[in-house]
Parts: sequence; C-alpha cells; structure tokens
Amino acid sequence: MGRIEDLEGADNGASFEQLVEEIREAADWDETKTEDLLTEKIVAEFVSFHVKKAEKESAARRLEGRDAETAEKRRTMPDISPSKSHVNSLAKKRLQQGLLERDSKKEEEAGKLNKQEGRN
Repeated sequence: MGRIEDLEGADNGASFEQLVEEIREAADWDETKTEDLLTEKIVAEFVSFHVKKAEKESAARRLEGRDAETAEKRRTMPDISPSKSHVNSLAKKRLQQGLLERDSKKEEEAGKLNKQEGRN
C-alpha cells in the first residue's frame, strides 16, 4: 500500500474503478469500517426517527385523552346555573337597593342643604 502522493505518477489511461481502488489503497481505506460506520449512522437515524415519532404520537394521544376527558366532564357536569326567575329577582333586589341608596343620598344632601340655608 502506497500513499496518495504515490498516485501522482499513476497511469492516466486507467479506468475510473481502478483509480478509485488505487486511491482507497493509498488512503488505507477499509471498506468494512466504512460500512460499519454507515450502518451505525443509519441505525442511529432510524432509531432517532422512530423515537421522535413515538413521542409525537404519545403527545397526541395524551391530548386526545385530555380532550375526551374534558368533553366527558362537560357532558356529566350538573347544570348549576340559576334559573331565569332567580336571576331576575336578584336583579330587581339590586335595582331596588340602588334606588333606595340613591334616594337616601338625595335626602342626606337635601338635609345638608336645608341646614346650610337655615344657618345663613
């Protein structure tokens, strides 16, 4: 086995395959090591791809499960909203309280004005 520099004087009429073989020999290229490295790389890529795919599928299933769980909770959730009549009665009470407070403030203001007019 020679070195790459030894190829400078190689036969220019040689076929491509012969030149490749000579370059491989000069570079101490080992076909089995290269195949092993490529196999390892391919296997690593294959495993990585399937691991990522499995993680995505797992995440999707988890989300689907949560969506299904949420939908089930919504279906089975009791209706706890108050009736319309109850809401209306509360609104009337609040309105009446607001009116009473407004009236009492007006009376207080009127009383203050009367006191001030009585002093003058």
